[in-house]
Amino acid sequence: MNRRGWIATVALVSTVSFAPAALGAVEDEQWMASRDSMRMTYFEDAPHAIVMEDVPNENTVYSYLYGETSGSTDADFERYICKSTTDGPCKTSVNFSYNSILPTCQSTSDLDCVVGVTAISDSGKESVGKFERYSSPNHPNNFPADQRLEIPQGVTGGIWSISDAPHAFGNDYVIYARISGSVNNLSGPKLADNFELSARIVPVSVAKTTKRDVIWGCVQDKTLSPTYKANTRCGPFYDSNEGFRCVGPSGDNNDACLSPHAFPANTRFKLSIRFRKQPLGWIHGRLIDPNISITKDVSGYLVKVEANPAKIPSFAYAAKFSELPANVQSFWENVDQECGSSYCGYRSANNYSAPMKSQSTSLATLNYGKQALEAIKLYLPLIKDTAAANPSSWSWRTLSQKEMSGSNNCFTDGVGVKGVVTTNASAYSAGPPTFNGGELKYQVAAPHFKADGKVFKGDYTLVIDSKVARCIYKFSSAPINATISVVNDKGEQSIATTSVSESDGWLKLVARNFEFSAPSISVKLSQESQVNTNPSSPNNVTTNVKTQTNTTQKSPPRSITCTKGKTIKKVTGANPKCPVGYRLK
Repeated sequence: MNRRGWIATVALVSTVSFAPAALGAVEDEQWMASRDSMRMTYFEDAPHAIVMEDVPNENTVYSYLYGETSGSTDADFERYICKSTTDGPCKTSVNFSYNSILPTCQSTSDLDCVVGVTAISDSGKESVGKFERYSSPNHPNNFPADQRLEIPQGVTGGIWSISDAPHAFGNDYVIYARISGSVNNLSGPKLADNFELSARIVPVSVAKTTKRDVIWGCVQDKTLSPTYKANTRCGPFYDSNEGFRCVGPSGDNNDACLSPHAFPANTRFKLSIRFRKQPLGWIHGRLIDPNISITKDVSGYLVKVEANPAKIPSFAYAAKFSELPANVQSFWENVDQECGSSYCGYRSANNYSAPMKSQSTSLATLNYGKQALEAIKLYLPLIKDTAAANPSSWSWRTLSQKEMSGSNNCFTDGVGVKGVVTTNASAYSAGPPTFNGGELKYQVAAPHFKADGKVFKGDYTLVIDSKVARCIYKFSSAPINATISVVNDKGEQSIATTSVSESDGWLKLVARNFEFSAPSISVKLSQESQVNTNPSSPNNVTTNVKTQTNTTQKSPPRSITCTKGKTIKKVTGANPKCPVGYRLK
């Protein structure tokens, strides 16, 4: 369980309300737990608070680079925050872990950089964005690229202006395009090295803040002992004394931040990024009606994602432990137990050694995985099945190695992107859809009502490589028939608008306008017994995913990083697993 203190619990009250902050006209993007909930005080019957929201986190908005060297004992472990791979003690580090917020491309041959952003009106008019500046040009976490180790340059988010796509507070947008991974300094980069990609667009304005003594960002220029681990958290994103939310710094004077806002209505956005490495596995998105293309050129892989932003319900609740229902108390009692093998949120407490019922504690859940789905189902009655806010989001990411663990081999074998899943649900299944009983199943959950009392409507899109679908079902090359259905938590068929199409080697299945609280989405594929000898017959459906990948290639070996205390091991193989007693990093 990761424990961080940027969300704390409520003090001296039995039940707490959470309210949006004020920044002119209140937008859902400014919602946060009220400042009264940010005090942490221990008392006998302590409060327990939970927050679920899909907002930028520190790993997606800040760069960092650190070098590690492990010895035969924990005492030999060293970790350093690095300004470069050749800086001071970092030059002798055995392994580097990097989190690179990518710069803007300066030429068509540049790799690992943002090519551009475009806004598209509902009439089809395109407005091309103009790069203005980096949000914090001289941030101490910035670092140069290392071509030998294939570590991309790390900067802060790029501010782009889109003159014909203004939001309520201007026409500036920050783009966070990111690559994170690890590499061995001695052997250099390998095909098996694990890396993750993500991208996010946020409408922003500059907000003045209280002058800070320490820059927004991570500890820098400090030799870190085994008992003082690298602080790569780069927070907080908002100051509870400011009264509004921030997503990152603005400038280098420690007195301003980028404050998020709502996207303009009826506007799609297209973001183009050029990567050195080919995107792999599955992509998850907070997008509506996505159109994704991945093409290889002489320089690298150009990824273009065009979509509408999605609105994601947020909620929060706090009460004394004694006043929580028995099933919610049980959830808290077991909240830390499965964190080694599952996906846990970030819990803070005033006394971790005390019994759970006596702790003053808070949990910022992830939006995916067993814990997230269980938490929202338990808390829906307490929040009256109503969201506190529905902030907008435009983001995508490749699923992590941990999320892909245990997936069907057809989802993991070979190279390239196998599929794309997008949803506007508060919580959703970890990894790609599961194949069970002849169906591809995916679980989602969200409050039934929006903050304004209107019914919240769900949106789900699955785009899957036809070769992968045939691999799962052991189908021939003949055309595939598909159906998509939504079943509510009572096992009843839900009303939804669905569509199915196949074009250019990709199956696209969409379910829209279904209602929550915790429906399950099922896709079933079938095929006629006769073989169609002309599978390339005309199809008038425009594809939403085009990619030059070959999923029939043999899978390269993969490497994973495992930890036990301060001891780190890298395991490589076709299906690597951590040794007993070690956890996947």
